[in-house]
Amino acid sequence: MNILFISSAQMPDYQCDCLFHGLRSLLGNTVVDINKMSYMYKTFPEEKKSCLYGKGFTLYCLLDDIDIDRTDIENKINNKYYDLIIYGSIHRCQDYLTTVLNNYSSNKIIFIDGEDHINIIKSLLNRGFYFKRELSAENRYVLPIHFAIPEEKFVRDLEKLEKDKLFAPCNPMDKKTYVYNTEESYYKQYQESFFGI
Repeated sequence: MNILFISSAQMPDYQCDCLFHGLRSLLGNTVVDINKMSYMYKTFPEEKKSCLYGKGFTLYCLLDDIDIDRTDIENKINNKYYDLIIYGSIHRCQDYLTTVLNNYSSNKIIFIDGEDHINIIKSLLNRGFYFKRELSAENRYVLPIHFAIPEEKFVRDLEKLEKDKLFAPCNPMDKKTYVYNTEESYYKQYQESFFGI
């Protein structure tokens, strides 16, 4: 199965990126990221990691930078080369949208909407499968989607974890608590806590 995964790739977007990580991990080079999501690959420059969302912890710079054919995309779309088209962040990137809609049926197009707001792009609801993270009300044309974590980040030995804090010190609503410089120390403060905000 050939999948075209379309995103702006200009900056990390957790919903888009966790889906891409899972697809590439499962399906390898049959998943083509256009534009190339450079921050997802191990080859991303070390000195730029601190600029990534959450310093790149958990999700970024994990994938092997394998050989991917990113050439002649529009022609491939016109010739239905791809079995499935996925828009990783439909609010942020609509590259090739007219060409995709003109050449693919709605059961071959997926729109991912991982924005923090509840707005949906209503004109796309019948044009493909529409997944929304902040789904505040039932809508028969919109499907729920959630964040994920790479399997390689799972903690397997839970018996060794001692919890001595009610809430983890890191609080997303207070940027002053973002004091962790290593992924290990960041995880440790969550592992030692019963709850996290």
